[in-house]
Amino acid sequence: MATRNEALRYNRDQVYPAAGYNILYTKTAAESTFLLSSDCLVEVDTSALAIPIYLPAEPYTGEQHQVLDNVGNASVKNITVDGQGKLINGAGTALISTNYGSLTVRYNGTSWRIIGKV
Repeated sequence: MATRNEALRYNRDQVYPAAGYNILYTKTAAESTFLLSSDCLVEVDTSALAIPIYLPAEPYTGEQHQVLDNVGNASVKNITVDGQGKLINGAGTALISTNYGSLTVRYNGTSWRIIGKV
């Protein structure tokens, strides 16, 4: 098992955490962004645009992502979280439309479930 620093130094997509352990990667998004399975926290800059965030097309069971409005402008410039063909609580997309709002989703093997929303 690689340490977090080793994972950052090497190709992080080739490092898989052991059961019950997650390497937290934070990604900043100011434009349309496709997430990797390793992108656990996504801080979205909504100061200029409404931003679509695309969840991984081939997620693993138990995969989890948190998307948040990092600048407090989502009520004007919404963040759309897209499941890329996998439903999110029965819909194709989920919306963050609250300033400083966030959405946490977890993949259950067939669809994404919202497990936290502010």
